[in-house]
Amino acid sequence: MPNGIFDVPYPINEPIYDYNPGSSEKAELKKTLDDMLSKEIEIPMVIGGEDVKSGNLADCRCPHDHKHLLGQYHKGDEKYVHQAIEAA
Repeated sequence: MPNGIFDVPYPINEPIYDYNPGSSEKAELKKTLDDMLSKEIEIPMVIGGEDVKSGNLADCRCPHDHKHLLGQYHKGDEKYVHQAIEAA
């Protein structure tokens, strides 16, 4: 049994939306999704808080539409695994 006085903050959650047809929340969500689908991004590895780009790229595609390219991510190999272990 711990011997201390703890002041645990009350959790505050984000608001819960229903996304009903015609609601502003649903319209905003659809706008954001359309915006994200219209761009291609490059995703680096993050090792030790730093963006690391290997140059060895692979595609990120929509799970429901494999023809649509969302972007590319950098693949790591043994060198980057050791770099991540050292950073940890």
